Amino acid sequence: MTAEKRSPWIHAWYDEIEPIRVLDPSAWKVGSSADRDQVFLIHLTDVMKYNGHLCLGLARGYRAAEIAFEELCDGIPKRGDFRVKFDRDTCMVDAFAYIAGIRSDFGRQNLGTIEIDKTNAITGRDVYVVHRISTGDTVEVIMNFGDFEDFDEFWELKENARSLHGENLERYNELMQRLSYDVLTMPREAFIEVRHL
Repeated sequence: MTAEKRSPWIHAWYDEIEPIRVLDPSAWKVGSSADRDQVFLIHLTDVMKYNGHLCLGLARGYRAAEIAFEELCDGIPKRGDFRVKFDRDTCMVDAFAYIAGIRSDFGRQNLGTIEIDKTNAITGRDVYVVHRISTGDTVEVIMNFGDFEDFDEFWELKENARSLHGENLERYNELMQRLSYDVLTMPREAFIEVRHL
């Protein structure tokens, strides 16, 4: 049986985002892979299928994982080797958990690998504290995306997203996709700060 491959997504640029390379040691251990060091490519669209859509939260989580891996790993990161602390609980958690292989038990934190602390959450800013278990190294990834063009307008529309329709809904969708693209493609120096803890 063959099925025609057809993308459910409307924006071609989704496929142009650089995939994140990971290694999952479990694949060899359980016999799913003959190669002990098989590298897997996780594409943005893979994470979108897991979450169901691309939004600003998912884009931020994808980019945060990419940056944390660059900072914490000399080679290809091993899934399951990370703990992370978020300052909010949006789709960014789904993205990061999926890419990093952080297991969750029906939405509850499992094995202390995911922590959500919204005490100091600020609109237009995200903080990720990422710990690599095997080395003990930790980085803080801070995203300041609140100064992006049209972010304030987006946030005002987001406040009433459930009741948007017509032109307002179209504008909200346009801004959501454009801001997501910016987060995924802008040079990290433009809005991301990394501190080794």
